[in-house]
Amino acid sequence: MTDDTNSLNPLLGGQDQIAGAGSSSPPPPADEAPGIQPSSQPKEESKFIITSSPPGSPARTRIVATILGVVLLIGSIATGVYFVQRQQLTSTKAWDCRTYVFNVSRDGIVSIQNGSTRDEPLQQALVFINEVQSATFSVPALKSGSAATLGNVATPQGAFTWRVKGTKDCESSGSYQVPTPTLSPSPTPTTGPTPSTSPTPTLTPTPTLTPTPPEIGAACLDVQAFDAEWNSIGSAQLSGLKPGDIIRFAVGGTTTSGFFDKARFTINGAQRAEVTTKRPGAEEFFDEYTIPEGTLNFNVSAQIHHSSLGWF
Repeated sequence: MTDDTNSLNPLLGGQDQIAGAGSSSPPPPADEAPGIQPSSQPKEESKFIITSSPPGSPARTRIVATILGVVLLIGSIATGVYFVQRQQLTSTKAWDCRTYVFNVSRDGIVSIQNGSTRDEPLQQALVFINEVQSATFSVPALKSGSAATLGNVATPQGAFTWRVKGTKDCESSGSYQVPTPTLSPSPTPTTGPTPSTSPTPTLTPTPTLTPTPPEIGAACLDVQAFDAEWNSIGSAQLSGLKPGDIIRFAVGGTTTSGFFDKARFTINGAQRAEVTTKRPGAEEFFDEYTIPEGTLNFNVSAQIHHSSLGWF
């Protein structure tokens, strides 16, 4: 009687296929009489086969592809929700430019009115006259319903256009035309038949009233200090300066009519020469001052000259 040999199935990718076969004769039946030889017929073989899916099988590939598809679907939904929420957040933070309005008067006064229902942060305002940039003003943070005067720009005598653009949001524009004078017709006197002996009446001309010009309002603003690179210097920084450092003092003003053409500064009691140079991007005159030896404190005042009203 021969024994069966265990073999490996190469189609299982390295997994063992185990086959077991009985090689011994079955025990004699219980009721067989002792002394009688058992039957030599072999017993039927019993086989056990264990299989598993190999790493590269189609079934395992389909499972991995299904898992990846589910992960990508969840990621796409999450990304879409994020961008929708971000778009809604951006739209809620947009400025209401219908009620946040810049204005330039005919005399060149630049102002801002926040008529919206929310407070708006600070920004810069670029002012254009006839599409040429004339000035840049700092716009303060405005609470709902508040307004502010930003400064003054020179405007032409005739017709002109203006535009003010916020560096963060909102833009306003407008124009002024040359007013056309309205001529009142002179009354024609009605006379009856003139007797041949009556002289021709002489008409007395009606005097023309000259309108009284409106009162001009003007004011000088606070003096500001800058370094040589036009960085603002506060009071605390002034105490840290040393002899030889350069300070640029600047001053501007506001007016309802006319314009400012020069300024002069008095530093520690000494009045300096008049200046007409303006700070870049602003309607402010500045004077460059080098700190002399032995100077520890600064007492600075300034005056600004109006084209019609003189010094302020």
